[in-house]
Amino acid sequence: MLKLTVWQENQQETMKVIFDWTKCETDQHFFLTVTELQSEKKSIHKLSKNQFRHTMWFPLGSYYEAFISTCKNHRREKSNTSQFGCKRPESVFKQPLYQLRVLEKGASRVHVKIQTSDPNPSSKWFHLDLVNTSKHYIGESLHVCGDDKIIKFKLKPGQEYKLTGYAIDSNAYLGALRFRAELSILELRELLKRANIFTKNRGGKIIPCRYLYRNKTVQYFKDIFQKDGIMKIYKKDYNGDQGSPINGKLDGLFFASNPDLQTGLPPLRSFFGPRRVNIPASDLFVTGTNLYFADFYCHRKAHYVTLVLTLAGSTADQFCRGRLLTIDPYDNLFFMKPREEHSRRVYTSGNIWVEIFYTENINLWPYLFRGLIVSVPSTGTSRPEGIPKNPKCHICNL
Repeated sequence: MLKLTVWQENQQETMKVIFDWTKCETDQHFFLTVTELQSEKKSIHKLSKNQFRHTMWFPLGSYYEAFISTCKNHRREKSNTSQFGCKRPESVFKQPLYQLRVLEKGASRVHVKIQTSDPNPSSKWFHLDLVNTSKHYIGESLHVCGDDKIIKFKLKPGQEYKLTGYAIDSNAYLGALRFRAELSILELRELLKRANIFTKNRGGKIIPCRYLYRNKTVQYFKDIFQKDGIMKIYKKDYNGDQGSPINGKLDGLFFASNPDLQTGLPPLRSFFGPRRVNIPASDLFVTGTNLYFADFYCHRKAHYVTLVLTLAGSTADQFCRGRLLTIDPYDNLFFMKPREEHSRRVYTSGNIWVEIFYTENINLWPYLFRGLIVSVPSTGTSRPEGIPKNPKCHICNL
C-alpha cells in the first residue's frame, strides 16, 4: 500500500490519503485508487463503492512529489497477487516524509519539532522561518539540525505568527503552522496561583455580593431600548493580558461584582459611564452555569481578576473548557455561592477587583421596570479596544 500525505495549510491539519495500488504488466505503471482519508485526529473516513474514487497513473520508480512513502502492513500478511490477478512488486520507490509540528505553545514561546518517517534521513539540516503576521516586518530565521529534540522560538503575547520549514539539501517543504501567542494552561495555572497569593496576603476576605453591575453611556442603553431591550454580547476586547485566550475570540458582557465596603451596594461613582444596570447576582450565577479563570492583571496599582460565567453545554462553555481553568463555584477566593440548595446568596472578594464576563444575552426590560437601571456620577468612559496590562508589574506578569 502507498500513502500520500497532503498538508492543508489553511486548516493547519495533515491528511493522509491511502491508496490501493495495482501493477500493470504492460507499461510498468501503478494504478492507485483512494480508499481512505485519515486525519491527525485519528478519524477515518472510508469511501463506499458508490462514492467517487480518485485515480492516478505514474511510472514505476519515478519520483512523485516528496510525500509518497511505502507502507508495509505488519498486522497480517497479504497475498502477493492483486485482486486483478497481477503479481505485486516486492519494492517501490521510497522518499522520507517530513513534518513540522507544535509540541507546546504559550504566550511568550513556542516549542516545535521536526518529525520524519525515515530513521536515517538524508536531510539533516533544516531552515525555519517565523513571521509575525500581525507585524510583517518582524521575523526570525533558524538553521537547525534534525537531531534537535525541541526547537524554541520567542513570541510576543497576543501576536499572530506563521512558521514554515524546508530541508536545506533537498528544499523539501516541511509544512506551515499558524498560531496565536496566548496563555497556555500551565501559564494560566501560574497566574491563578499568583492571584490567590495576592488575595490571601491582603486578608482573603469574602463579602456578600447583591448585584452585578455594568456602567455604560446613556446612548448605549438608549440604543438597546429603541430596538428590542436585549443587551447583546460582543467580542471581548484586548484589555488585560495580551495573551489571554479569550481576547478577540469570546463573546460576552462585562460586569463588576465588588460592592462598596460600607453600604454593601455597588459603588457610588462610575469610571465607565453615567448609566448603570444592577442585576441581582443570583439571576446570573445559577445552577447550570460554569465558572472559569481567564486573567489576572493590573493597569497601575489596582489588580483585577477576570472570570468567565457560561451556561453549561453552550458554545461559549465548550470554547472555555479547553482553553481556560475551571473554578469551583462553591470554593474560591473571588466569586462563589454556598452549597445550600435554593440559596440565592452570592459572595465576592473584598481584596481584589473581580470582573465577570457573562456569555449570554440579557433582557433588560424586567430590570428597567424594577428600577434597577439608574444614573450615577461618572468620571470617564470605557475604551473600545481595552487597555493592556502593566508590563512592569512583578506581581501579575509571568
